[in-house]
Amino acid sequence: MAEAPFAATAYVEERQCSPGTTRRELGVLQAAINHAYKNGRLTRSVSVELPPSPSPRKIWLTRDDAARLIRAAKKDRKARLYMPLFILIGLYTGRRKEAILSLRWPQVDLHNGVIDFEIQGRQRTKKRRGQVPIPFRLLSHLKRARVRGSDLGPVLHINGRHIANSKRALLRLAGALVSRMLRPTRFATHARLGSCGAASTCGRPQVSSPCR
Repeated sequence: MAEAPFAATAYVEERQCSPGTTRRELGVLQAAINHAYKNGRLTRSVSVELPPSPSPRKIWLTRDDAARLIRAAKKDRKARLYMPLFILIGLYTGRRKEAILSLRWPQVDLHNGVIDFEIQGRQRTKKRRGQVPIPFRLLSHLKRARVRGSDLGPVLHINGRHIANSKRALLRLAGALVSRMLRPTRFATHARLGSCGAASTCGRPQVSSPCR
């Protein structure tokens, strides 16, 4: 174990993967070593040298990308029932897919224009969901979806059935344009256009035209 730092360097050279991948894998190794030491399986802990953190990747959808994704969703036999609205909620609110898929109509206040992504009784984690004002362009889509939904049912559904995961449908529709891009897209759009306050619609991506 004394040669672990050297072994880590050799691992990086042998692995021939991106710095982010090798750093993540060696981080798992470090956590395993720490866990073994804490539980008495090792007599001492060993520090694993990690490669430098890579620069964050700039991944987001342009307006044209978002419009193409929504048009593709509307043509897909299964995804057209929920995916266009899923994409719009993700773009306009920046919330994670789990928060969007678990959203139910009692959490959506169309009168006051607020979505409460918190689930009553659910233990709060670092991934806070919070309340989000509904932008004007998203509000019209939610109102149309509300007519097709039930009072207590999920906002996104297939014939009333809850949708467990959207990743497969997104991958089928867009290849590399996966759901994790919706969140950075929302904030990147704000940065490019400028934010006008939490309750304003200024800075939101204008992608509503292909969804009418």
